[in-house]
Amino acid sequence: MSITVKKVILKNATDGSSDNQFANINSFIWRDEVGGLEGSTSRDRFFDWIKEDKGVAYFEKKDGTKYLIEAKFDPNGTKRFEKKLVK
Repeated sequence: MSITVKKVILKNATDGSSDNQFANINSFIWRDEVGGLEGSTSRDRFFDWIKEDKGVAYFEKKDGTKYLIEAKFDPNGTKRFEKKLVK
């Protein structure tokens, strides 16, 4: 199985002070680090790609700090994204 890594460009994310900075994002703009392709994907499809297809996605802050984007279900079964600092 081949895993594609996608760099995500976050345009409408909050500043990180909210519980879920990805809450207001309806679609994700991404760049495939291997093939160089770029595109936009709906929030639901992006979630499924990470969760079910074992996709790997990250974003990078201006200071170079890198975060993985994880797809999780909250206790109510709602799809949500969480960030995890890459060390």
